[in-house]
Amino acid sequence: MIDQQLDLPGIEYAPLKVRRYGLQEAHSYPLVSDGKQAGRYQPSFRVTAPQAWMFPELEYGRTPNSVAALLFDLDQDGPFLPWLDDIFQGDLPRPNWITWRKTNRHAHVCYTLARPVLTGEQARMTPQAWLARIGEYLAVTLQADRAYNAVLAHNPMSVGHKGRYRTDWERREPYTLEELNEYIPAGWRRPRKLTELRTAYGRNDALFRAGMKWTGQPAHWGDWTGLETHLEAINNVFDLPLGQRELGGIVKSVVKYQEWNLASGQTQRTFSFIQAARGKRSGAARRKGTPLEQDRTPWVTAGVSRRTWYRRQAGQHTGQHGGDRRSKNFK
Repeated sequence: MIDQQLDLPGIEYAPLKVRRYGLQEAHSYPLVSDGKQAGRYQPSFRVTAPQAWMFPELEYGRTPNSVAALLFDLDQDGPFLPWLDDIFQGDLPRPNWITWRKTNRHAHVCYTLARPVLTGEQARMTPQAWLARIGEYLAVTLQADRAYNAVLAHNPMSVGHKGRYRTDWERREPYTLEELNEYIPAGWRRPRKLTELRTAYGRNDALFRAGMKWTGQPAHWGDWTGLETHLEAINNVFDLPLGQRELGGIVKSVVKYQEWNLASGQTQRTFSFIQAARGKRSGAARRKGTPLEQDRTPWVTAGVSRRTWYRRQAGQHTGQHGGDRRSKNFK
């Protein structure tokens, strides 16, 4: 019976309402928990997808190989909803739903993704980087709990669990990464220190980048055992390290990319030469039809500084000769 149930994607068993509010994928065998009782969190365990939505806490933000929703844990004290209304007036996109605990107003905020981001061995670099940047910005702005690993979340459909939760349904359409990225101010940067990363999305991307950098060094080409040791050491620096399964997926993803790089000659050393050649071709195209096409140092020929030469060129294009007048004043 269990094998038959697992033949269908987990999303087939998700409640219609969460699918209407954007959930695109779901785990076929998710973690669940009875939540917090008598001041203690109950242990988690896995069940089949048809059973999962009957528990007050379940894993719905990710599958074994993708992130289907961005989840954040808010533990602010005081008036909760007015505070959220203030920051959702324009600084942040409104979530698809907010499920909060009635006793203390602590909440889980959910942004569903129109196209879930692949993780582990199947991960692609650009979506992973976007996901990390967006996740870190939302976590910082929401003042989300940095100890939350975005695995178990309050069940938005948890009607009947002693009335402990309430869900406010917000936006029906799921978000694209491009749309979420538009809310990030220009120039905003993710935390540089590993210990300052607030989300599992940021930690995942940081490990992937570290692995690519380490294996790109000639001394480490093909040293996959050393790669795993290196990433384990970095993972232990985090306040909340990733699990061994997630870490293993990142290692496999790095190995996949770097094996291709080695087979194609795209090692870190040769890549710098390739980039330099591309830069030369690009520079030649930009110089075509300008005085720089024949003479790479026209300021030397003209007997002026490079800065003065470019200022004069700018003055000719705008019909001004402020550069020439300034030169005369100094004679």
